Amino acid sequence: MNNVITVEQTISMGHRLPSYDGICSSPHGHNVRFVVSVRTEGFFDFKHLSGDLLRVIADFDHAMVLAGSDPIVQFLEGMSFRLVLLNVEPSTEAIAQVVFNELSRNTGYEVLTVVVHETAKYSATASSRYGPVQRIR
Repeated sequence: MNNVITVEQTISMGHRLPSYDGICSSPHGHNVRFVVSVRTEGFFDFKHLSGDLLRVIADFDHAMVLAGSDPIVQFLEGMSFRLVLLNVEPSTEAIAQVVFNELSRNTGYEVLTVVVHETAKYSATASSRYGPVQRIR
């Protein structure tokens, strides 16, 4: 019997989009909700997936997520900020893809979707494996 199991976790994190023409080019934060769905066979304990999701997103919690090329990285490193660096600007779409990729690679789950809710009104969904977005640190 195939089942789809879904779990959610919420963290607080910051980011900025330097190429964005607007206020999102400034550092800012969100309470970000991650909703992950995986395909399972038979009985599956939700706590296993929930724990694995928490391990994947732990570095993002209360961290600034930035592109590795962002000029403020060096400044924030000097202040001992918690940083997660991506190979692209940390849009909601990019963050969803990173989490999808890491859950797929590191857990053995058949991940169907990772939805990242940046606000109550805006979200992005990753649903394909190994897109070009990667965490570089």
